[in-house]
Amino acid sequence: MRFPDVRLLHSSEQFATLAIMLTLKERMDHFVREHQLLPAGEAVLLAVSGGIDSMVMASLLASEKITVGIAHINFGLRKKESDDDARFVRAWAKRHRRPYFELKADTASYAKKHKLSIQEAAREIRYAWLHQIAAKEGFDHVATAHQLDDSIETFFINLLRGTGIHGLGGIPVRNGIIIRPMLFASRDEVKDYANDHAIEFREDSSNRKDDYLRNRIRHHLIPLLKTLQPAFTTIQAGNMERLRFASTRHDERLQELHRQLVKTVRKEKTIAIPALLDFELPELLLKELLKQEGLSVTEPEKLLVTGKPGKEFYFGDTTITRDRSRLIVTPRNTAVPDSKTVARTTRSMVFPGGRARFSQKKHLQGLESKLESGELLLDADLVHYPLEIRPWQSGDKFRPLGMRQHKKVSDFLTDRKLSLAEKKVTYVMVQGTTIICILGHRISDDFKVSKDTRKSLLIRWETV
Repeated sequence: MRFPDVRLLHSSEQFATLAIMLTLKERMDHFVREHQLLPAGEAVLLAVSGGIDSMVMASLLASEKITVGIAHINFGLRKKESDDDARFVRAWAKRHRRPYFELKADTASYAKKHKLSIQEAAREIRYAWLHQIAAKEGFDHVATAHQLDDSIETFFINLLRGTGIHGLGGIPVRNGIIIRPMLFASRDEVKDYANDHAIEFREDSSNRKDDYLRNRIRHHLIPLLKTLQPAFTTIQAGNMERLRFASTRHDERLQELHRQLVKTVRKEKTIAIPALLDFELPELLLKELLKQEGLSVTEPEKLLVTGKPGKEFYFGDTTITRDRSRLIVTPRNTAVPDSKTVARTTRSMVFPGGRARFSQKKHLQGLESKLESGELLLDADLVHYPLEIRPWQSGDKFRPLGMRQHKKVSDFLTDRKLSLAEKKVTYVMVQGTTIICILGHRISDDFKVSKDTRKSLLIRWETV
């Protein structure tokens, strides 16, 4: 029998037709197959709390010809009730001859230590442990028992807290190794299946309370919406399916724009500001582009409207520098450039951003024409030690090789199209107050080799 494609069923009539045609087991098989959640030969670890949803999921998947393990977390939040849940799930796994894994967690202490809500702490503990057990025991997937009503509740939680298009799709079917094979089924359908098949489960007393936002949405908002529209669950399922489709197209477009607008040169990533401003809502586009770089920026407009070139913004290990017409994204270098003394015997020095190497030898005529990138050649007899290497400073001047007039180092670096980030790790070598060279770029004409040079000093700058 060929089943209709669930991804194309957006109207309430179509969803209702599918529910009538197939049993819950058949619909799960279809859902799993359509989303390719459990390829043949792969093992799945089931996160089983003992509640009705997870026990129905366990009953459905344990009957499949796949390797199934049972994982239970005792969060220690309901004392004896939590311990009884663990005993119940443990006994079920033993009765069905399934490998069983259990964690007893002190969720309250974890929440206090990490300054999280109880729900946030439980979530962190749950997924960290499930990933750990899956990796250790060789499970390809971890299945949670979230169903359609859970996803609808998540939609409203995200809506109330503020979210992007991804949050409006509810709970994703897949997230890494986490799969959710029950998302097609409503809470009422799960209850009916449990009653029809005499499936035992534990009732979590906290589900009856209004302590959490999810429960208040479940107990008050959803029932109200169902009085306004009896087919609300089915209609909302279609809404979220369309939003997930839209978010996929949204991601594809963002990836295309990222390739178009974010350019990488050496260790820098740059975004042209004029190109951004050609788009409607450039602040939101910039926020999404930076998100793909792993950066969470709450006020992207500040990056665009600041009028001072050279302004820096720090985000963890990353610096964003506002240049004249572009934003420059670089790893944040917390090392402070300092000055170092160079003796005649010095052979190597390390600085933030690079390494300088020195070698002095008998000069061979024509060697200056064979230099590689980053190498500078001086007349060693014109150099008097000790020398100093320091970051260049505003007001520094030198006479670049081949020029008669002095030039500001800042102008020289700008002419060479160095970015602000590159300028930060640019150094000059000085003799007293005289600049001998800009490491990696140019020597002063006053120290060049000539036909009379007997010894030369080779300085190699290596960017790190």
